[in-house]
Amino acid sequence: MKDAKRFSSNIEDVAVKKHFNRLTINGEHIYELENSLAHTEGEISNSFSEIRNSRKLTRESLTAAISLISLFACRTPAIRKILESFKENVQEHLFHALATQDELWEGRDDGLTQEMYLETYGKGEIKPVISDKTSLIKDELTMVKHLAPLLLKIKWTLLDSAHCGESFIISDRAVALFHKDKRKGPAGSVWGGVGFGVPDTVVHFPISSELALYGVLEDEEKLDVNVDLVASFNGHVIGCADRFIYFNNNGFLASDYTGKKHDESSVLEYHHQN
Repeated sequence: MKDAKRFSSNIEDVAVKKHFNRLTINGEHIYELENSLAHTEGEISNSFSEIRNSRKLTRESLTAAISLISLFACRTPAIRKILESFKENVQEHLFHALATQDELWEGRDDGLTQEMYLETYGKGEIKPVISDKTSLIKDELTMVKHLAPLLLKIKWTLLDSAHCGESFIISDRAVALFHKDKRKGPAGSVWGGVGFGVPDTVVHFPISSELALYGVLEDEEKLDVNVDLVASFNGHVIGCADRFIYFNNNGFLASDYTGKKHDESSVLEYHHQN
């Protein structure tokens, strides 16, 4: 939330990235993935409608929700940028290792010598191979494939805030991870120590302003969904956000690490000033 400005937007215009799922193979644009995901999104939408209407989780609706959580956790423009940067950094470290570690050249018989490599490397002519979008999409879908079974092992609870009158919010990092001990910060903070499959990690995924999925690995007592709990979860969502948070016209409450609650105006004012 770098600028902390408030504005209204049509829901169809939120979190849209043009051609994000378009494959390019042999110079041709392929829409197979886009069409496949459109079908999946339709099934997930139907499951979410069922959850909102019944206020209950079924095996089928939970499976659909896990599919969406997996996609949001592994396939966003921000994640793609991180993945691309990671792959480039790995290549840069490999180039450096080849230039500084003589033992990597022992037994090589392809005609390339360390002297030849060092000459080219010293001229700055060895550059990382930039991953094309199709390759990055393949990597993202591989991460989804491995994450989904892990999410199935988590114990999920549907939180309903309708009776307490407070709204859940969501951010441009739709899946929020934070420690069960609310004194510890969200993912990326100095506290760290959270992740899918890591004990004491909460996986929080809002479905609507009144409903959210709460997942932990361990069994625990039933949560009391009250104003304090919703505000606490909203505070962690803000802590996990990159640039945007999304909320309905009713506004929201969010707690800081001291437990003090703030409304949306004070939250936006604070981030605008800092």
